[in-house]
Amino acid sequence: MKAALYITPLIALAAAPVAAELDTMTIQNLPLSAEENRLVCYDSASGKLGNCPGRETSISVDCNLPAASITDAIEKATTAAGVALTVNISGTCNETLEIERPNTLLLGDGTATIVAQKTSLGAITVITGPVEMENLVVAGGTGPGITVWPGGSLFPNDVTITSEKTALSAFGGKAVLIQGNDVSSSGTDNHAVVARDGGSVYMGSNNTLSSPTTFASTNATLGIYRGSSVTVQGDGNQISNTDPGLDSLALKLTQGAHFRQEKGHSVLNGGVRIINMSSADFRDVEIEGDIFAKIFASLHFEDQDSDGVPTDTV
Repeated sequence: MKAALYITPLIALAAAPVAAELDTMTIQNLPLSAEENRLVCYDSASGKLGNCPGRETSISVDCNLPAASITDAIEKATTAAGVALTVNISGTCNETLEIERPNTLLLGDGTATIVAQKTSLGAITVITGPVEMENLVVAGGTGPGITVWPGGSLFPNDVTITSEKTALSAFGGKAVLIQGNDVSSSGTDNHAVVARDGGSVYMGSNNTLSSPTTFASTNATLGIYRGSSVTVQGDGNQISNTDPGLDSLALKLTQGAHFRQEKGHSVLNGGVRIINMSSADFRDVEIEGDIFAKIFASLHFEDQDSDGVPTDTV
């Protein structure tokens, strides 16, 4: 794809503002608050969640059985204060989840699937946190996949999230994509991932975001809007707009949004649009598309290699 860089006169070509970091840096260099650092259980050797002391309570839900329900199982589970709950899931669960219980791990068997039944709510709504997910498929169908509301925090690891609408939305909440997540939207007017209204998304390693969003829709595979932020902390992340048009967008920022690539190599297949006092900071990236920046936008490229060899390709 032929690429071009468009910068209007109102551009400040300088380092992007950096959002305030949280208390600690653990899990794949991803930031956790002090409370999340205490509660989220992650074994760096195996790359799996749940392998740490304190997760004494575990329940199982086999959705191949009649009347099996993740919602009912969580509501009936009793745990001591501060003790994590692991929900072992198998089969295909046809239900819409609203998770209000903090410190919950939804642990699939590799083929376990949650399929939305209320299209207006999608498959999963996260109201509190931390909520962890691993080895699951989440299908939003004609509704959204997963929505994280203010006060909620989501930690998916090796999770596939699909939807005809936006697959993953941090609507004032926080989503931490640890590693190996595949997030996709099949709708032409929707995002794979979006952060809105002060929401934040952190990406660890080897996450794939994809959608066929067209330029005419003004959306992108990864959308960051209204004071929200996305920070990339790991290697091997790919953000792809699968629409073949030259104007298709992989990344869009507007209204005081921030994108910062801090570590690792990333690939963006599609254009980049930065407008309305937003900023993007790239350190080791391949961009297969045009870059368009205007209205007090900030765009910064910085080589990551210590030998000074350029690492950014547009």
